[in-house]
Amino acid sequence: MASNTPDEMPYLPGNNVTISGDDVRLRDFFTALAEGGQVTLPMEKQMWGAEFGQLTDKFGINWMVNLNA
Repeated sequence: MASNTPDEMPYLPGNNVTISGDDVRLRDFFTALAEGGQVTLPMEKQMWGAEFGQLTDKFGINWMVNLNA
């Protein structure tokens, strides 16, 4: 999986985490990370067939979670 930082977003090395896998517990992981944080893209089915979501946790760490279908 690859991604980049859009020009309108600040690039902060070490502040971005991407996790991808087949384990349905990733949904629970996403929900737990969202507590006290801000969901920027809810975990939902995407055009590439996986569930995907983005959030910033309560510590300011940005997460992208990809659950393969």
